Amino acid sequence: MTSCSIIIPTLNEAGNIPSLLSQIEAVTRQAEITAEIIFIDDGSTDKTREIILDYKGALKIELICRDHEKGLASAVVAGAKAAANDLVVVMDADLSHSPEVIPALLKPLQDKSADMTLGSRFIEGAEIPGLPFTRTIGSRIATAAARFFTSASDPLTGFFAVDRRTLAATDITGTGFKIALEVLAANPHFTAKEIPTIFHDRNSGSSKMSRAVVSAYVAQLFRLGNNRAAGNGLLHVLLTGIVAGGLESILFYLFSLSGLTAQSALAFGMAIASNAGWVALIPLLKTRFQTDAAKGYLRFVPAVLLGFFLQNGLLFPLFTKNSDKVLALSVLLLSSVLIVLIALMVSIYQNYFSWQKHPQRLAILLIGYFLLLRLVFLGGPELIQEEAYYWNYSRHMDTGYLDHPPMVSVLIWFGTALWGHNEFGVRFGTYLSWMVTAFFVWRFTRLMFNQKAAVITLLLLSTLPIFFSTGLISTPDAPLVACWAGALYFLFRALVQGNGRSWYPAGIMLGIGLASKYSIAFLAPAIVLFMLIDSRSRKWFFKPQPYLAALLALLFFSPVIWWNYQHDWASFLFQSRDRMVASTEFSTHELLASILALLTPTGFAAVIAVMLQRNKLVQGIRNRASENRSALLFCLCMALVPLSIFTIFSLTKEIKLNWTGPLWLALLPLVAYQMTLMKPGGKGLFMQKSWLVTFVILGLFYGTGFSFLTSGQPLSFERELHYPLNWNRLAAQVEKEVASITKKEGIRPLVVGTDKYRTASEIAFYRYKNLPKNIRQEAVAETTGRHLFGRGSLMYNYWYDPANAVSRSVLVVSTDKKGLDAKFYQGYCRDMGEIKEIEMKENGSNVGKFYYRELKGYTDLPQIQLAYNQLTQENAVVQ
Repeated sequence: MTSCSIIIPTLNEAGNIPSLLSQIEAVTRQAEITAEIIFIDDGSTDKTREIILDYKGALKIELICRDHEKGLASAVVAGAKAAANDLVVVMDADLSHSPEVIPALLKPLQDKSADMTLGSRFIEGAEIPGLPFTRTIGSRIATAAARFFTSASDPLTGFFAVDRRTLAATDITGTGFKIALEVLAANPHFTAKEIPTIFHDRNSGSSKMSRAVVSAYVAQLFRLGNNRAAGNGLLHVLLTGIVAGGLESILFYLFSLSGLTAQSALAFGMAIASNAGWVALIPLLKTRFQTDAAKGYLRFVPAVLLGFFLQNGLLFPLFTKNSDKVLALSVLLLSSVLIVLIALMVSIYQNYFSWQKHPQRLAILLIGYFLLLRLVFLGGPELIQEEAYYWNYSRHMDTGYLDHPPMVSVLIWFGTALWGHNEFGVRFGTYLSWMVTAFFVWRFTRLMFNQKAAVITLLLLSTLPIFFSTGLISTPDAPLVACWAGALYFLFRALVQGNGRSWYPAGIMLGIGLASKYSIAFLAPAIVLFMLIDSRSRKWFFKPQPYLAALLALLFFSPVIWWNYQHDWASFLFQSRDRMVASTEFSTHELLASILALLTPTGFAAVIAVMLQRNKLVQGIRNRASENRSALLFCLCMALVPLSIFTIFSLTKEIKLNWTGPLWLALLPLVAYQMTLMKPGGKGLFMQKSWLVTFVILGLFYGTGFSFLTSGQPLSFERELHYPLNWNRLAAQVEKEVASITKKEGIRPLVVGTDKYRTASEIAFYRYKNLPKNIRQEAVAETTGRHLFGRGSLMYNYWYDPANAVSRSVLVVSTDKKGLDAKFYQGYCRDMGEIKEIEMKENGSNVGKFYYRELKGYTDLPQIQLAYNQLTQENAVVQ
């Protein structure tokens, strides 16, 4: 027989008491629970007290009347001190909490599997029927703020169970409103288990929600955030941050007047102002903040640098000739204050923002940082050549393309429709794809483990190079990774948890994934292998759901099949036969190097550790015991089967850097959970520090790279070209030549890049971006590839028929002067102009040269048309 005390604070709840007691009596009798009910009434003016005292049922009732003391938290603590049993349940009197959940709350405390149990509104299985939308949103927002202090998904619940001594010892000095949050924050190492509950709106009476209640909650959060500092320490930090931020703005203005560039003025101003803020707090570090100055400064410097990179991206577009200077300076002031303030808090409150003790707090900050970093630089750097090529897809919308399926063109079309044909518009769909990936990865990890692991998984997704890049650069990998994550989530629910309906969304995800990039097909053998190995999943071979899911995938993929049928299976052959007949090349070492680059050495070591710590991972999976090994096997199959295929391929063929990227999604939850198991000391401390150093280095690397690119300083990636190249300048020069030729000949010439696709794609985009709307599409149509001269140029082979170029002039553009050799073009034109040169400059630096010449009177010789027809059947791999 279980014994417990049920603590119920009351204030004018006369209409709810009889029904509440009746329900509790029925539940405790059925569950064989001996319960005492402790009501703590804070001065009810209705008949609440009379009704409680008149109760004649089987429950033991005690009423504590408090006429001169108020407060929900103090009432609960008073009830705990008066309780006769070791286990206590706290619940509201308004019938919003279901007494049927009480046995489930008590069980984990009885078997010692948890230190505290919470009746949660926000986990799978919970319901909130009939609750007004505004209250639901308000609860979500308030809960989001509270999660800074705990990993529980619903720390604000008023329905929980815990040991009486823990509750009675809770310090509620000052403002204490949500007592469950107080207990969790005071006991960060508690194991808290959440039980799904049905939360009803109150049965009768009026809600206690008011401005005073909201103020009390905000004050509670403020106190919890300040509980590591003595006296008014947080106030000193706030004032120092405001003053230092203001100083940075003043210094920026003065340095700008002296002739420094905006970026240099920002850098010098931030360096001086932030260090001045740190120096101002040095006298208080030991006495008030209990902070080691040297260790604090080592945290302060990278925090400021990370903030500076974010500020640089935010202000870069604002300090242009046509920008609003008042807006720019306002953003500068606000961002400067926030950067210095956050850096000071992270460095001073070392225990509070400790990666070893409270990884979630630091993880949430870093996740937010990397999200903002990508967002502010999304429209900054000019398009890389592959992005410009895929943008051309969106200008020639179709259900398929030679080298990739069409989803990337759909995303670019959507982004440019919203934001215009600029770098931000081209990449916007990619950013949204990362959000979709994050949603499914979060759900997948919570399904397997817990919220703490889910937060760490999002941090890995935000920082590891492969997933950082797929959330920034517009390529087919962005929708592929999103669909891969969605397929994993629904397949897990179907195969591991036995949810038959999840097969259908899994099929949809696989179908859209195939329309993004064909490599998601490697999940098919992984699914089959898992179903063969896992005895619980073999039943699906004899059920219709998997086959219907396959039909759904085929339905969503059918437009691509139709395009291939119309074009002699060109794309399928391009990605299969042509890769297999390519020259023999051993590249397994390159595959390993690519994994190290995509995951970082720390991530690669963590993946190896996952293989070596399988038993610990199985124990942490929170599904039914019979599912634990199935869950681990699922993750390993979904990652290792595609990896094995790529490894076998690399023995004889060349592999690409990004190929293995999506398969690591299946292992991210395992790596994240493994990180939550690390304990201070020994190998655990080493791995914790390794991860923290990795996150900081990646942040500094990304921020430095972005800032460098927006500064206009060139990076050399090829012998002929640099990045950024200032394609705007080349496009403007090309357009100038086009206008000159048009004026002389009365018809616009074609523009052709002599490489496979890169030059033509960049010129097409930057011409389109800067031309008037009435001739934009014409400029895209007349910018084409080298297939006019018998050489392959991927989709340009399909977009422009050489027969349409007869008698027109062609402006040929090349990075190599030899590429314009007259001997090569003899027979293709009536006459040739002289070779002209344009020197590319970016911020005063030479970044390369382009050469161009006019070919007059293009000739459509029979052999040229024959070569064109042949080229449309050939498949040259994108370099």
